[in-house]
Amino acid sequence: MKDMADDKKELLIKSAVELLKEQAGSCNVTTRELAARSGVNSALINYYFGSKDSLLKVAVNRILEEAGETLDSGSPSADPRDFLFEFILKMGRLMLQYEAYTRIVIPNLILKDPIELPQRLLPAVRAAAGGHDETACRMISYQLVTFLQVLFYRMDDVSGYLGFDLRAAGTIEQVIRSEINLLIPEA
Repeated sequence: MKDMADDKKELLIKSAVELLKEQAGSCNVTTRELAARSGVNSALINYYFGSKDSLLKVAVNRILEEAGETLDSGSPSADPRDFLFEFILKMGRLMLQYEAYTRIVIPNLILKDPIELPQRLLPAVRAAAGGHDETACRMISYQLVTFLQVLFYRMDDVSGYLGFDLRAAGTIEQVIRSEINLLIPEA
């Protein structure tokens, strides 16, 4: 049976997700807003999460998970390369939108969390990569995901290295398309 503490904790997470989405990822959500939206005492934020920022990290993780599930449930286009591009682009845009928190979340995604996102891409990679064996498809799927994670974790450094601003309009799209083409050349 779910206890009241779990309910309040979940209310805080849901409220944080809603506020982040409403504020278009500005990451300027206040403790007062979180408490008012969830209807709980603001002291519970620190009690359950340690800090407002820790709660917002959990909320950003939830947003990214929900986006991945939405893409999973959609029907992949006839072209698996297009599906890969759209999936990675949507995740990339979300990571950019919540950049202040994705930089904090990414080390856990890379180093501690289960390897789930590459698994979601694997069916499309298999379809797009045609003649590659299972191990190669798994490696390609993993490389696509970790590439994006590192890209956003070190956005400024990578921008400097590549010689253009990754935040500029259309740039992320070009970089993602190039990465897909490098790892899965068109037949």
